[in-house]
Amino acid sequence: MQKIKNVIYSILAIVFLVLFFVFATPILKGIINVGIVIPAIISIVIAVYSLLSLKHPISNIPNDNEITEEMLSQREEAKHFIQNRPAKLRSTVLFGAKKEKLEEFNNNYEYYNVPGLIFSKKTRKKLDKIFFTFVALLLIVATITSYILFFGYDRFDINTSSNSNKTVLVLGCKVNGNIPSRTLKNRLNASIEVLNANPTMKCIVSGGKGKNENITEAYAMQQYLIDKGIAQDRIFLEENSFSTKENIQNSYEIANKNNLPNEFIIVTDAYHQHRANRYAKENNVKAVGYPAHTEWYLLAPYTARESLGLIYESIFGSK
Repeated sequence: MQKIKNVIYSILAIVFLVLFFVFATPILKGIINVGIVIPAIISIVIAVYSLLSLKHPISNIPNDNEITEEMLSQREEAKHFIQNRPAKLRSTVLFGAKKEKLEEFNNNYEYYNVPGLIFSKKTRKKLDKIFFTFVALLLIVATITSYILFFGYDRFDINTSSNSNKTVLVLGCKVNGNIPSRTLKNRLNASIEVLNANPTMKCIVSGGKGKNENITEAYAMQQYLIDKGIAQDRIFLEENSFSTKENIQNSYEIANKNNLPNEFIIVTDAYHQHRANRYAKENNVKAVGYPAHTEWYLLAPYTARESLGLIYESIFGSK
């Protein structure tokens, strides 16, 4: 049984360490929000617990009736050692430990090899039960929400005919000064694919002026499309939106005002499609999705963020 557990711990440690660094990548790039930070914290906690469980397996901890006087004495010495050197306990997971501290830790390793030093076998078994239950629930929820996000909407087939009765709606994203971000460029490139395949189709670009943006996202998007060969008279601007809901609502008004087909082909990232199409449905707007390419280092973090949002809205409702 312990061997099976060790294999599971090893797999979890590797997977969640990789996930932690994937989640940390956007943070290093200055993209910080709750939907990214929470999965990063969860990942590192699972990875650390798995590594510590491999280092200190339950099988090495004696039952209460098996603890000898010598073990109790060793435990007291170890506790005294830790209390006088609190930084050493952190060095067991190699965080914040200076070189000389690690050397001292290695020289006194016997203090950290006392069975049941921190938790009794009974307590460790309870912790393991909680840990595995949490991981199982996490994997189930992640699988279900990911399936809903990526497959829970009607997808537009670019190869179908008679598409002139639809309007392309490109949802805005960050603009760096006057230049569309990589994510926004990917959305615009996807919309160009649809527009080039359907020469009579019109397009609405939607997005207001956010923080650190010199112009509205819609205007930046319009200029990008024109530079890529899309005629200006095919592009309509919606510059007052600051959320996905507003994108849908305001763009619907633009479509009606300009006699455009009010059935949308929503172009955004795949992880964002379900929410965008759901908001359209809530506003009685017919819509299908055409997902844009998402950078690899953003896919997992933003999918996690959308999953948290999906769970939140399922419980508390959408704003």
